[in-house]
Amino acid sequence: MHRRSLGVIRVVAASAVAAIAAWISYRHMVVVAARYGETGTLPYLLSLSVDGLIVASVSLVELAARRCKLNANRTPC
Repeated sequence: MHRRSLGVIRVVAASAVAAIAAWISYRHMVVVAARYGETGTLPYLLSLSVDGLIVASVSLVELAARRCKLNANRTPC
């Protein structure tokens, strides 16, 4: 990155796109769950759990990669 301001703009733009995609994904999952018979708060909780599992799994993969990188001299991954 040559200029810090460009890096900040990229992070803000990527965050905005990610937020829009997350909102669309969440709303779509709520509608689909409701269409297939889920009622009350279940469609909302189901949507959060599915998206939450995706975020959690990506985070765990990232943490494992960092751990592997830090322990590269001690044990193979």
